[in-house]
Order: sequence, then C-alpha cells, then structure tokens
Amino acid sequence: QAMGEQINKVVNVTIHYPEGIPNFVDFVSGKVNQVDVHIEVMPVSEELIGDYSNDNEFRVRFQSELNRLWNDKDDQLRALHKQK
Repeated sequence: QAMGEQINKVVNVTIHYPEGIPNFVDFVSGKVNQVDVHIEVMPVSEELIGDYSNDNEFRVRFQSELNRLWNDKDDQLRALHKQK
C-alpha cells in the first residue's frame, strides 16, 4: 500500500529457452546455447495503485490486470516456441 505510490514503473521480463528448460548443472557447465530475453519497462497506471489488502474491488481489478499480463506472456512464449 505505502510502496504502491512510490513505484511508477515495472520491469516485465520474459525468458525463453528454445532448447528446453535447463537445470542448474546445464547453466554452470555451459550447455545452454541460446536464451531469448524480452524486457519491457511498463508504466504503472493509476488504476493499479490502491489498497490491495482492504479494498476488494481494487484487488479484483489488480488480479485481472495481472492475469492479463500472464496470458500475454504465455502467448509470447508460445510464439517464440513456434519459431525455433
């Protein structure tokens, strides 16, 4: 609640591994040949600033917007997967 008024941008990062999701050993042993990273700096709109803990209407709007972002991210990952 108090931090919401101080945050005016969000960094949205999507990471795609075209060869499949690697494990830690794959990373440290250099077996990960390609990683696609999409970074988007998004403004925080006024309607996403509110009292998540005590305002049910705000919470529903916030969750709806977050779900939309996750769906967009899923679409983006599906498109990247088809390109490989």
